[in-house]
Order: sequence, then C-alpha cells, then structure tokens
Amino acid sequence: MNVLVLMCDHHRFDALSLLGNSLANTPNLDRLAERSVRFDNCFTQSPVCSPARHSLATGRYVHGHGVFTNQGMPYPGMFTIAHALKAQDYRRFHLGHMHWKDREMDNGYEPEITAAMWRETMSELVLRRYDWEADGITRRTTGGPSPRSREEYWGYHVASESIRQIEEAVSKGERFLSWTSFTEPHPPFYPPKEIYESIDQSTIQLPEQPPDDAPAPHPSFMRRRQEWAHLTEVEIKQVIAGFYGMVNLVDGYCGMVLDALDRLGIRNETIVIWTADHGDQMWEYQLFTKFIMREASVHVPLLVSDPNWWSTSTCFRRSAN
Repeated sequence: MNVLVLMCDHHRFDALSLLGNSLANTPNLDRLAERSVRFDNCFTQSPVCSPARHSLATGRYVHGHGVFTNQGMPYPGMFTIAHALKAQDYRRFHLGHMHWKDREMDNGYEPEITAAMWRETMSELVLRRYDWEADGITRRTTGGPSPRSREEYWGYHVASESIRQIEEAVSKGERFLSWTSFTEPHPPFYPPKEIYESIDQSTIQLPEQPPDDAPAPHPSFMRRRQEWAHLTEVEIKQVIAGFYGMVNLVDGYCGMVLDALDRLGIRNETIVIWTADHGDQMWEYQLFTKFIMREASVHVPLLVSDPNWWSTSTCFRRSAN
C-alpha cells in the first residue's frame, strides 16, 4: 500500500463541519471522514510544532527524540518512518512544514520541498504582502482578508508538488510515502478575501470564560494573556473568522491531493492519514495559539482511511490516546 499523510498545523480537533461546527467549512475532509476511522480522543505528544512533529516522525515520546522546544535539536541517530520504509523500497517524499531542526541530518526522506522554493515562484508584490501578514504582532494578534489568491499561498504549492511527486511515482510503478504537511491554518489568519467575507462574524459566539471567583490560573497563563489583552470583542471575532477562513483554505488543498489519488486510480491502493500537530485556544481562557496543556491545545483530529476496511456509507469512530 501507498501511504499519504496529510498534516495541518494549528488545526483544532473540532474545526470540522461534520462535527456540527457552523464556522468550519470542510467538505473535502468531511468526504475523507466518510471513508475513515475517526479518532475522537487523540492527543498530541506536545502542543508545540517541532516536538509534536518529531514524535509523529519517529514514533517516540518527546524525551525519546530530544526536541523539547521549537529551538531544540534531536538526539543523534534519529530514526523515522522514512528510514523504515526505505528498506521496503518505498519512495519517501516530504514537503511543506516539516519543522526539521537540522536539515543536514539524515531523516530518511528524499530531498525536501521547502518554503524557500515556494517563495521563488511568487512575485515581489505577493511576498511583500505575505511578509506583512506573517510579521510579529500582525501574525499573532490580528485576522482579516488577504488580497492573495488561493494559488498564492504556500499550501497550494505544497499540494501541487505533492501531486507532482505522486504522479512521478505512479508513472514508474513505485510505492510511496508522501508526508504532505501544510502550514495552514497556522497564523497569519489572513485567508483570501472571498473566504474571509463568507464567514458571518455576527454568529461567532465567544467561549464562556471561568467565573470571576474561579482559582487564578498559573502565572504563565497570566503572562500569555497580556499579548491579547488590548483586543476588543470585534477584533477577537476577526481573529476567529480568520482562523476558520484558513481552515476552509487548507481543506481545499487537502482536496486537491485526494482528488489526484482518484484521478490516478490509486485510491484503493493508498492509506490516507490526516492529522495536526496541535490545536489553537481560540480565546478559551482568553488565549490564542497553543503551548499549554489545555484541551484546545493538545486535542487533535485524526482520520485514518485504509481501503481494506472502509465503507463509503459509514463513518467509523474510535478512541485513541
């Protein structure tokens, strides 16, 4: 069997329209779920990008691979799923937001498709806009419409390159592992204008906060809250709308790759896994982003579609920890 891993960054476990989330518009992931086991209780090893991704790549706890933070380095001798499948004569593709800390270290994969390669395909005008969206305070505390088209995001490049590599493997009769890792819906929360404007912000209900007499949160919570303390309710809803716009955007990119499997006639020969490295607080406990051991940060989505046992008429559910 081929293996396709579709991975999103920052994707909350409940940001799926199939779960009744009225803000989420995810027709392609809903379609995948119809052919998948859906794990309702899947939790990341760490609510931080790099540690979580190294755990998924190696099958090891954070203390086992050594990447404790986004700045940490793995222990020497890192062994990944790609190393294991290399011995089985698989092609091993990896592209997008892999978050390797040392690209010179042997990770078992073929040469990576990186963000730098995407930037080479974009105009100076598009890059200036992206760099503004992705800069500091703008990226972490705002959300809004972008003039960029769907084709001018890194995710579109990742999907297109994933399809190209899969087509190459199929043309040569080769089995493959494609780890297709999208940065979306990670901040900046600036989806294309038409997607952003499709979200009715008047329907956004802010999360209920702990009562005033509740025990004070950990001091680290209090420090993190200061980053967003200046936001008005309108601005908070703009950030939330931006997040769900990015969810819709990356759903389309996942759909591009899934459609390619059907077009190439290999859907019944390919195991598809979709997941995320962590979630986003989305104003729960008056916080955005992650980094804390709260439900919204550590609870992640997981779909596993194996053609040997899925039924097109049934959405299976299991629990996993």
